[in-house]
Amino acid sequence: NDILDLAVAPDSSAVVMALTQGVLSFFDENFKEKWKKKLGGEIVDIVVSGGPQPRTAVLSIRRINAKDGGQRLLLFDHEGRETDSISLPAHVDQIQINPEGSLVFAYGNGPQGQFLGGFSIDGQSKIKKDWQYQDPHYADFTSRLVLSGEMIVAGFENVFPTGQKPSQSFSHLFFFNLQGKVVSDVPI
Repeated sequence: NDILDLAVAPDSSAVVMALTQGVLSFFDENFKEKWKKKLGGEIVDIVVSGGPQPRTAVLSIRRINAKDGGQRLLLFDHEGRETDSISLPAHVDQIQINPEGSLVFAYGNGPQGQFLGGFSIDGQSKIKKDWQYQDPHYADFTSRLVLSGEMIVAGFENVFPTGQKPSQSFSHLFFFNLQGKVVSDVPI
């Protein structure tokens, strides 16, 4: 198997590795493998929270022709139990998790346009979509999703200011709070 992705907890309490053929491995702070799973489908992105019981969120794809696009957001506890999974409302390329493991953010760019969504994780480790921000335009380039403290930052392409023609290209750097409200919009 080849390594597809690697994630390190913000406090270095865990390392998660995604391998080809849907294999997910979890290592503790001493780099000892604690669990390994074979998922149904390929892994697109992984993130891991910090703390004594880190949560791992996985973006996976089952099959391209599935009704929901085949993409799912899966959540695993520190012992490797899958606690929840949900279909995503739009194409997603990247995910981020807050250090406490209580919020996951998903960003993507696909045929339905650009998407950013916020998901909460409750005390029973269940995932709930709280909000989404969407622009109907497909972007030529996809920016990196950044979660920093109480702020989510993402670039959106071809967001047209009121009165502008769609033939003009505009990009914006959006700053969101954790509840999905745009707190700053920087035209590029």
